[in-house]
Amino acid sequence: MTFFPAHFALALRRSHFALLALLCSAVLPVVTRAQGSPKLQERFYLSDPVSEGLGKVKPLEAAKRWDEAIAMIDGLIKIAAPNSYDLANLSYYKFLYLTNKNDYTQAIEPLETVVTLCEQFHYFEINIELELTQNLAQLCLLESQAKGIKPEQQKLFYSKSAHYAEQMIQRSPNPTADNYFTYTQVLYYSAVAVPEKIDMELLKKSQVQAEKALLMVTHPKEQFWVMLNGILMLQSDYVRCGEIFELLVKQYPNNKTYWQQLQSIYVTLGLNEKDTQKALEYNLRTIVTMERAQALGQLNTPKDNFFLVAQYYNIGQFRQVSELLQAGLKNGSIENVQQNWEYMAEAYQRINQELKAIEVLKEAETYFPKAGSLHFKIAQIYSGIDNQEQAYNEARKALEVGNIEKPGEIYCSLTYMAYNLAKYDEALVAANKALEYPEGKKDTQILQVKRATENAINERDFLKGPPPDQPQQPPAGQNKQPDPKKQPEIKQPKSL
Repeated sequence: MTFFPAHFALALRRSHFALLALLCSAVLPVVTRAQGSPKLQERFYLSDPVSEGLGKVKPLEAAKRWDEAIAMIDGLIKIAAPNSYDLANLSYYKFLYLTNKNDYTQAIEPLETVVTLCEQFHYFEINIELELTQNLAQLCLLESQAKGIKPEQQKLFYSKSAHYAEQMIQRSPNPTADNYFTYTQVLYYSAVAVPEKIDMELLKKSQVQAEKALLMVTHPKEQFWVMLNGILMLQSDYVRCGEIFELLVKQYPNNKTYWQQLQSIYVTLGLNEKDTQKALEYNLRTIVTMERAQALGQLNTPKDNFFLVAQYYNIGQFRQVSELLQAGLKNGSIENVQQNWEYMAEAYQRINQELKAIEVLKEAETYFPKAGSLHFKIAQIYSGIDNQEQAYNEARKALEVGNIEKPGEIYCSLTYMAYNLAKYDEALVAANKALEYPEGKKDTQILQVKRATENAINERDFLKGPPPDQPQQPPAGQNKQPDPKKQPEIKQPKSL
């Protein structure tokens, strides 16, 4: 079972951008009061030069001329005192304008300045501090997933993101599910940073945070469940994964991916289960899952339909296999390829309907007239029901049509069939041809049958006697005429 972190990267970007959009729509008041700190009654004010400079920036902000606005903010930052309220506000506005122009990488530095100053001096209200800390954690996490980022840089951003996510939870009087989810994401991505060496301890820690997030709300967000499922998959806890995907397909019945994942979970559980009865249960769950999905219009491609057939085959339901293939090949819901017709014929054989299997293969010949192998399969079925004449004719037809993967195998069969039908001349020709192919050379009985055939031919010719104009010759292996008083004993070779 595989799990794709990229799916969560997309979810991360979406949730993160939504929060940024909310943040960017807000404007901090010029004068704010800190709450929940020793300086509860203290008020902070912008210096006159900075206040005047921000007044000039406002028209640029309204016109969305972000580069010019950022340039003016940078000029004001140069005159702001270190660790001042001026610097905190200016850094905030720089962060705001950079996110508006989608430059999230550059937005991290000014936001770090804001968060650091707020932690030290509590310039902003506590709810704003915490919201900025949450966004900084998400920005660092997003940057850690940037394409082409170097391992050491990625590790640094993971570390920063984890720090701010943890600070957010520790400092907040009432952490939210989103706060825990952000921390979950950080821990998860840190754990799988090196796919060949997943940090299982860190992964377990991320699971704890994910479960906290889920317990905080009555209707958890979709991405909460998806993230927890990814964590559980990497721990091979497929039973719980199945339970979660059952919830997801119930809530999102039109999501094809969830149906596919649930199906894969049950297939994996069935393959890994050593108990036969339990394995059968998981195979049945796979079938039921597919049929539930198909009732909703999901998992109904030809490939999906054939997979359902394969599941019925695995549990020995050959009648259902034959019926599904019969219907699917007729209406086009299953791919019309030669192999699928052969599977249907085999299914009929499994339920002792050999004549129906032959009928299926003959119908397949109308779609694949150049497939000699179909005739050979018919020959094998006829041979199995002891109709050697028909078997022989179909085997010969297979060679005439051609396109045979292993002709030596057919020549071997023809040898046995012809011998049993007393077609000794044909049997000898087939035996000689069989020995030209690897299949014939590997057949340990073909040489014995060839010798028996040669003996039968010699004996037959001897019993016929010589032509009228030629003297009678002794059969092969005899150097003199037999005593007229005692005829040679002729042993009929055993039928193979």
